Amino acid sequence: YYYYYYYYYFYYYYYYYYYYYYYYYYYYYYYYHYYYYYYYYYYYYYYYYYYYNNNYYYYYYNYYNNYYYYYFYYYYYYYYSYYYYYYYYYYYYY
Repeated sequence: YYYYYYYYYFYYYYYYYYYYYYYYYYYYYYYYHYYYYYYYYYYYYYYYYYYYNNNYYYYYYNYYNNYYYYYFYYYYYYYYSYYYYYYYYYYYYY
């Protein structure tokens, strides 16, 4: 379990940072909107994960204190999360 834990943690951390740097200019340009959208997106996924994975409630609640917890437990619904991430992203900026 620990190996699985760290593997997904590093993988999503790297992937998200790569994506973040790829759209760094875009995020920087829409700084305030990005935060607003991010709050919406995180809140939606927090609710989503709480509804579908009750055992992960503690970790998702702790993402306010530790930012990496969310990316780490982001793996379970990777494709769904990726899809909704793009959906909210384009919905807010386009």
